[in-house]
Amino acid sequence: MIVALSIAAAVAGAPMSCSLPSGWDSIEAKRARFLVFGELHGTGESPELVGTVACALAEKGHRVLVGVELDASSNEKLQQLWSTQSQGFAQRIVKDLPGFAERQDGVGSEAMLAMLDRLHTLSRSGKKIDILAFNSDPAEEKKWAELPGQGPHEAGQAANIAAAAAGKHYDDVLVLVGNLHARKQPVDDQGVMFKPMAMHLASAGSVLSLNEIFATGTAWNCILKPSANPKPGEQIADSDVDCGAHKIGGGAPRPATQLGLWFAGQPKKDSAYDGYFWFPVVNGSPPAGKGAGD
Repeated sequence: MIVALSIAAAVAGAPMSCSLPSGWDSIEAKRARFLVFGELHGTGESPELVGTVACALAEKGHRVLVGVELDASSNEKLQQLWSTQSQGFAQRIVKDLPGFAERQDGVGSEAMLAMLDRLHTLSRSGKKIDILAFNSDPAEEKKWAELPGQGPHEAGQAANIAAAAAGKHYDDVLVLVGNLHARKQPVDDQGVMFKPMAMHLASAGSVLSLNEIFATGTAWNCILKPSANPKPGEQIADSDVDCGAHKIGGGAPRPATQLGLWFAGQPKKDSAYDGYFWFPVVNGSPPAGKGAGD
């Protein structure tokens, strides 16, 4: 079971458990080149879990690469910050990493910042942990312009992860990404079919994809207000969007955080993923660069 600590404590450098979660043996037995955690953006638990897994593997002496869905255009700056000493790292991420402070979608959350700070501290203490910002941008996506729908974006994400993974000998490559990108089946977007990132990534090695599930809780995200009625093709006004911690529900309760693989006949099995990572309760994590009320 993962020990729950506050995000503030994590950023402040408080110790956190590095025990691998229940169910890890079934994941490890697959020996996948890429382990993809498909999250619902904006919860505190997903980044904490990935940070804990990376920590536990690094403590075993593994070399670990952790990919996060920050813009690849900011990766050079992220690597510069990663090579600095631990003191003030979290503050520099918010202040100096392009685009981080502006994120309202959970990718730039307090939980994400806490995970980055935790892993950076471990890295500076001698653990073999590297970080990667892999989210592709329109300029590089031109390479895959022939792909339908969102395909160029998905292919760009996969290419960035594959290139970084090939740069060193990594024992483990962990990817934290929105669960649409983690699917291993095509997505139908209003009649246009495209392959998600995980399907493209499979050309670089075996992929094990897990979907986040939970019983109840909240997630910080931005949704249209019930009163909003945007016209097709028009930009959505800020006044029509509600950004905050919203209630969400998932599945039947289990006793504790765990990982697992789907098995034949399992209720609510989603065949777009190989398995799941489960939380009894999730909690919305606000943007690190802005107050929850902004």
